[in-house]
Amino acid sequence: MRLAIMARAVFALALAMVWPLTVQAQAQAPAKPYAFNVLNQRTLALTAEYWNPILTYVSKKSGVPLE
Repeated sequence: MRLAIMARAVFALALAMVWPLTVQAQAQAPAKPYAFNVLNQRTLALTAEYWNPILTYVSKKSGVPLE
C-alpha cells in the first residue's frame, strides 16, 4: 500500500517537472501554415488578386498562418 502511494507521488513529481518543458517547447515551435486552395473559375492571376488580400487579413486577425 505504501509502495503504491510512493510510486504515485514519484510519478506526480516527475510529471510536474517535465510538463512545463513540453508546454514551453510547443509554445516556441513555429506554427505550420494551413494551405488554402480554391477552384479556379477565373485566371490564376485574377484568383490570386481576389483571394490573397482575404487570406492575409484572416491570417493577421486570427493569428493562424494561411498560405
